[in-house]
Amino acid sequence: MPGAFRRGPRLSLRGDAHPDRLTVRILRFRAAGFRNLAALDFYRPERVCVLWGPNGQGKTNVLEAIRVASCLQSFRTHRASDLIQFGGSGYRLRARVETAGSERDISVSWTGAGRRVEVDGTRPRAVQEYLAVLPTVVFSPADTGLAQADRELGRRYVDAAAFFRNPLHAAHLQRYRRAVRQRNAALRRHPAEGAVWEAELARHGAAVHRERVNTLEELGGLVADLYRELSGARETLSLELSAPYLADGPLPAYGEALAAALERGRGEDARRGFTRAGPHRDRLEVLLDGRPVETHGSQGQRRTAALAMKLGLLRWGLRCLGAPPVLLLDDPGAELDGSRLEALARFVAGWEGQVWIATPDPTALPLDGADDVGFYRMEEGTPHRTAP
Repeated sequence: MPGAFRRGPRLSLRGDAHPDRLTVRILRFRAAGFRNLAALDFYRPERVCVLWGPNGQGKTNVLEAIRVASCLQSFRTHRASDLIQFGGSGYRLRARVETAGSERDISVSWTGAGRRVEVDGTRPRAVQEYLAVLPTVVFSPADTGLAQADRELGRRYVDAAAFFRNPLHAAHLQRYRRAVRQRNAALRRHPAEGAVWEAELARHGAAVHRERVNTLEELGGLVADLYRELSGARETLSLELSAPYLADGPLPAYGEALAAALERGRGEDARRGFTRAGPHRDRLEVLLDGRPVETHGSQGQRRTAALAMKLGLLRWGLRCLGAPPVLLLDDPGAELDGSRLEALARFVAGWEGQVWIATPDPTALPLDGADDVGFYRMEEGTPHRTAP
């Protein structure tokens, strides 16, 4: 593959090779009716898969399909209808995954009747059973928003890390979101009706917030170390979770404080038509030496912070799960400059997990140091194997 590869110091994030380490690897991936992927079928893909070609040919769609199959969420849209091929009525994604020393089959399909998920041919009893099969971490150009005060992106980042730490976090988050929707609907009918959902909202909200805080206390050290290694700087990067809708108070009192805030704000919430207090309003603060990086950091510092956060999430997943999550890299050259791309390439070469890369230029990320690499040129939603 063209392009010189200069070896630098190894990132501490790299997964140390371990013969007894469990693996997470996609053995086969199929997509039908998903965006422009009419009939995609990857059989025995390599450890590093590079999808390249002009824009609009389906490179990112493949990564998005893997992500939806992994966690039932796209990193590009909130609307399931956006994922359906033009003129189609639904989509289906299927993956065979090597995980925990065995092979598992997962599938997700969506039609006008709704979504259906299966693990080994049957519907799982709980969503966390499905989500545990194929853990993934995405790094895309939009993730620079992590260091630019994108609140929703920040919450999703912390929730992904919290799920690695405690799979029950997904259930609490699901029940919390349901309680918020129900309270909002009740408030629109009559303010007093909103009170019916406040106890459940506060109970699950407290569990969600507590798990987020506890996760960041442990994850923050990994990210800070990576930031220093990536940047070579002496600044300290830190992650903090703030709840601006509450007065400061000890964490064990959060549930009581949230319940009081809901009761106190019920009338104004009814007037506005939505719930203003709760973990859905939590804010992830990304700080450099105690100051917000989005206002006090350079563009390079913000990009390095975002990269450190995502690579830190990968190592966090490895620590919590005992197996490396699959990494999905969408157009890394769009936001990272030469030195950061070289650092990322060193990581990919040393990471023991599977990596999928979407890029217009197959030489953008120098992969000379990586083994088991496959190159595929995407044309109208179909991959064609090419030489390095």
